[in-house]
Amino acid sequence: MIVCVCNRVSDRDINRLVSEGVSSFEELQLATGAATCCGRCESCARDTFEQAQHLHGRIHAQLHLDTVHPLPAPSIPLVPVVARPGHHEVAEASLATA
Repeated sequence: MIVCVCNRVSDRDINRLVSEGVSSFEELQLATGAATCCGRCESCARDTFEQAQHLHGRIHAQLHLDTVHPLPAPSIPLVPVVARPGHHEVAEASLATA
């Protein structure tokens, strides 16, 4: 089913991205553009994202990590890696080299 008509994002796209490690709705938006244009699909996109997280067991792991063992903020600068135009990729960051 198409979730976001503006950016042609389907429930299968969302499921695939969650299975590949997308762990927040904001990451999903960066990777697909879903719910970033007209906004009409936001509730459906969020519901589909949450269902995919449950399906792939991501919510429990994410909540456990955030509440029990928070990660310290990195003390070294990170350089964003930008997706190529026309490709939907998960946003990443790499360590800056001196």
